[in-house]
Amino acid sequence: MKNLFIYYLTILLPLGILNWLSKTDLMNPTLFVLLLFFYALIFRTYVDGKRLADKNIIQKQDIWKMIIPGKRFKYFSELYLKKKLKRK
Repeated sequence: MKNLFIYYLTILLPLGILNWLSKTDLMNPTLFVLLLFFYALIFRTYVDGKRLADKNIIQKQDIWKMIIPGKRFKYFSELYLKKKLKRK
């Protein structure tokens, strides 16, 4: 998942679908909240970790560590911007 467009599509499309389903009353509020927690804790952890692993910034077995609060901010530019910073 090195392509920035694919990454943004992957992280934003589920939110758009959740929003659409809740606006059209096709999903009850309890399911919406459960899916939102799944998105924030499981899905985004995996997608962000997968992007960093594909860019050889972290190892694949360290993807689960992205669930630690604040870990995404450490790799902000590598995740959300095109450039890759040199880390010491």
